Amino acid sequence: LPLTDLEKLSTLILDCNNYSAHVKFPYMPSLTTLWINKNKISNLPIIVEEICCKFPNIKILSMMNNEAAPSYFNGGSLTQYMDYRYVISQIPGLEVLDDTEVQENEREVARKTYRMQRIREGSRRRKELHR
Repeated sequence: LPLTDLEKLSTLILDCNNYSAHVKFPYMPSLTTLWINKNKISNLPIIVEEICCKFPNIKILSMMNNEAAPSYFNGGSLTQYMDYRYVISQIPGLEVLDDTEVQENEREVARKTYRMQRIREGSRRRKELHR
């Protein structure tokens, strides 16, 4: 049975399937919970964009034990963990990331951090165009 036939599916668990960040999901607006733990996801921006596009109502996302989801338990540094909060800035309706409830102040910090990063990148690109 293809996933597209499951129109009311709200939870999808795809742990331990060797998926990479380049996995392609069908559009599933009813999905609110996605677990993709213990896969081979190493590129955070690519997988986050796919999740945003295909699961517009996602509330709970778990990507533990993937290279793109560093934690203390898999050798990730505090800086890497903080960078992982990028996910919160890109998925506005996210309520739980991995095993942690998203706090409003955390969402605001992530939004500001990654908004400033986008502004700096845009400024750098404009300077390169004018050279």
